[in-house]
Amino acid sequence: MKQIQLIVMILGIFITGSYAQPQSKRMMPADRQAKVFKIKLRFFKEKLNMSPRESEAFEAAYRTYTQTKLQLNREFKEHIIRKLRNNSVDNLSLKEQEAIIAKKLEIDKKRYENNRDFTLQLTKILPPEKVIRYFKLERQFNKQMLKRLQKRKQAARRRK
Repeated sequence: MKQIQLIVMILGIFITGSYAQPQSKRMMPADRQAKVFKIKLRFFKEKLNMSPRESEAFEAAYRTYTQTKLQLNREFKEHIIRKLRNNSVDNLSLKEQEAIIAKKLEIDKKRYENNRDFTLQLTKILPPEKVIRYFKLERQFNKQMLKRLQKRKQAARRRK
């Protein structure tokens, strides 16, 4: 009987400990974002074999594009994800539901415009072949990062 109580108590501690972790821990810290940005930038510059002029212009355009993208992601989380997390859809008024849909459409439009503007800037900075290779490399880099994250999660689970 004492063993069962001990096991239940230990499980309770683990369960409450996992829920007690703040949401901010799940988001990527600014220093890690900056590190990933630099790695990604170096990856593109090397793989696309950019000239110094191309490299400088690409970095400025990519920095603006990335900052806008991160800002839109934050805006999406603040205005949509948190509202839906804190409230059941059934608890929201029709006006609130319409406001969420309108905000999502607004953010989607801004994301599209950001992507379009960046692509147009790329066509002015790089030759068409390098622009197309950039898009392929972007997907390749993201796949590699996702695999690394999955491996880290698996390794962390094994340690526990």
